[in-house]
Amino acid sequence: MSQTEVGEMSRDDEEMLAAIEHWTKQLKQVHFSK
Repeated sequence: MSQTEVGEMSRDDEEMLAAIEHWTKQLKQVHFSK
């Protein structure tokens, strides 16, 4: 695998992880506010 491919992948993964983290926090807030 080339360096550019690795760079693209890790950047996408970071964005995905950030999104998942964001939604997890949102869901927890909703869950605990009930």
